[in-house]
Amino acid sequence: MIAKQERESNIEVLRFLAMFLIVIGHQATHGFDVAKLACNAAGTFTIAMSQGARIAVDIFVLITGYYSVDQTIKWKKVFTLYRQVWFYSVSVLLIVSLCFCRQLTINEILKYVFPIYTSQFWFASCFLFLMLLLPYINILVSNIDRHQHMTLLVILLVPFCIVPTIIPINTSLYSHLFWFIVLVLVASYIRLYSPPWISKIKCWHGMLMLVSIMVCTSTLWGG
Repeated sequence: MIAKQERESNIEVLRFLAMFLIVIGHQATHGFDVAKLACNAAGTFTIAMSQGARIAVDIFVLITGYYSVDQTIKWKKVFTLYRQVWFYSVSVLLIVSLCFCRQLTINEILKYVFPIYTSQFWFASCFLFLMLLLPYINILVSNIDRHQHMTLLVILLVPFCIVPTIIPINTSLYSHLFWFIVLVLVASYIRLYSPPWISKIKCWHGMLMLVSIMVCTSTLWGG
């Protein structure tokens, strides 16, 4: 059992950075036609910013996994998340249909009425199901030792993270929810075993790595 700990300030700073990256990333993605950006400094910078949201999502899930070790399902949070997503989804449906007089198809209406099941908002859908799975993931990590945990991470990270980074290939085995589970397993390993190298990482190391990933990704995408 892990004793309850207060939120660490450095984690909160990381969370704030992730929120900032999401805002900037969505602005870059939805404010520009990324596919038509020129291959110059401005275009590369915009594409790099668009990757910030992807990285920020992983940061949020890692933080969730780190603090969720040894926790049970919090049904109140699950229902609160579902209620909020449903409220905003139906509100958008009413605004589009009533204020803009747009005639929606049955499939479109069903997507707005059942936003979680139809993945109308992919992150909310995946995160809600992740919340339901967290206690069972914790059962798994509490019944394996450190070596088994590391072996599991290698089995998951090599084909779904390292190989696609080196070789641009797609696999039908990948899904957002599956990747969230992998991130939780990574975070739980860090929380349970606190690898010595973690404490040696400085803030500027993380910032340098973050910028490098964004620039490399944008170069590959833009090139």
